[in-house]
Amino acid sequence: MIKATIQDVVYHIPVKWSELSYKQFMDLKKAKGQNEILASISGIPIEIINKLEDSEKNKLYLLFQFTKVKFNADDFEKPDVINIKNKEINYVDDIREKTFGQKIYFHEIIKGNTEGFESILLDVVAIYSQPLIDEADFDINRIEPIKQLLKDVFFVDLYSTAIAYISQLKEIIEDEAKTLSSEPDNNQILAGVKNFERFGVMNTIKALANNDVTKYAEIERLEYNTVFVHMQMNKVQNDFNDNYRKVLEQSRKNK
Repeated sequence: MIKATIQDVVYHIPVKWSELSYKQFMDLKKAKGQNEILASISGIPIEIINKLEDSEKNKLYLLFQFTKVKFNADDFEKPDVINIKNKEINYVDDIREKTFGQKIYFHEIIKGNTEGFESILLDVVAIYSQPLIDEADFDINRIEPIKQLLKDVFFVDLYSTAIAYISQLKEIIEDEAKTLSSEPDNNQILAGVKNFERFGVMNTIKALANNDVTKYAEIERLEYNTVFVHMQMNKVQNDFNDNYRKVLEQSRKNK
């Protein structure tokens, strides 16, 4: 970055893609015309840009020649640490070690996304940054304030971090599909088992809380690994119960 003084105010101006904040990047995408482009990247208010002499605008515009090179966020590696308001926040190497509630919210954000990756990028990073920033438990009500802080973080750092978290979530979902999924039999289908599908993950929370609604929040605060092992055990137990029932039924028929 370089410093530029405009009307006695010092601005820190990016001169390459990796120096653009999330806010600057998104403003640049929406910018129309040279003046809006200058304002979005430099941070100089559009009112001031409009009043600058053409010679001053041209000097600024020369700094932004990097925008003529095609930007590819996938060219940038995930940082181990991102700086948020002068606070270093470490990347979470294994989100399985974080709470079940974080995983639930993360998965719901991904499933509900209809506007493209950039629209959920801040949410994804905020989910695992919030407890570190606040030095407190995960709180879904703190996501929006954290997202506002993240807008000043380098776009490429947020992008690559979010991609890495999504890659972790994909592995978790694949593991769940391999070890926890089961097809209902004809009797269960006839009885209406598919009616429970609309409740999604709440079925799991209800089962883990032993039908005690007052314990739902406690379940969401459990480490995901703990919940996953418990779900595996339940699956093994249910499979055993079904198989044992079939063995008994067959034994009665053979008598």
